[in-house]
Formats: sequence, structure tokens, C-alpha cells
Amino acid sequence: MSNRREVAELLQAMAAVMSECGLRWYLFGAQAAIIWGSPRLSADADITAKLEPAAVDPFIETMRRHGFDPVPRDPNVDVNGTSIPVISPEDLIITKVLAGRPKDIEDIRGVIHEKKTSLDVHRIRTILDLLEQALSQSDLLPVFEKAWGEESQ
Repeated sequence: MSNRREVAELLQAMAAVMSECGLRWYLFGAQAAIIWGSPRLSADADITAKLEPAAVDPFIETMRRHGFDPVPRDPNVDVNGTSIPVISPEDLIITKVLAGRPKDIEDIRGVIHEKKTSLDVHRIRTILDLLEQALSQSDLLPVFEKAWGEESQ
């Protein structure tokens, strides 16, 4: 199946979920760039929806009914019978701190929010400290600490 067809099917399924849930949403990112005339390869679809906190659980259930798995639980994801290893949440946070873009900082906050009680915070701090020393920087740990503190409130 072509990439274009897979994305179209994904968007149709997502439209059904959003309609059923009565949510306002839009497509952005690479797929929007393609639509608006910037040819490129991308198999993902970035979607933003206005979702109230009370609607999260019904939204997730609706997504599951439509064949989506919104929150993978296993660190190895099965994609059509192929096991795909996934970076640990700690290592993901470290790589996102290194990238440092606003989206990366949001990703860090999201991972902390979801995994806070199970994160090996000592490991994250130790590796970020080592990276600061190796790179002669002092701005990595503060990025993590700020995100960690914001999620502690």
C-alpha cells in the first residue's frame, strides 16, 4: 500500500474519531506542508485537537474502538508482526534536552507527566551532568530541572 493511501486512511479514521467525539481539530506538520505545496516524504500525521480534561478517557476509548492504540504500554511496539524497540523514557528525555527546541521541551514535559513516578531521575541527572562536562556547557540540567519542577506543581 502506498504511503499516500495509508495517510489518507489514517486521516479518515481520525476524522471519524473526532466527529464521534465532537472535537475541533486540524492537521499540521509535514502532511499540511505537503497539502500546501512543499513536497516531501513523511509517514506521520500531526493532529491538534481541542480536548477538555474530562473528555480524555472517552476520547481514548473512542480511538481504541476505531483501531488506534493511543498509549503503547510495552517498550517494544508490535507493528504488523514486527517488534520495534523504543528508546527508554529517560534516554528520550536526555535526547530531547540536547535538541532543545520548544517542541522537544513539550515532549519532555509530557514524558515526565506520564512516567514521573517510574523515571530514573538520578540517571537522567547524571548523564546530563556528564554531557555538560563533555560539551563544556551548563545549560542542559537546568532545562530538565525546569520541566521536572513544572510537573511537580
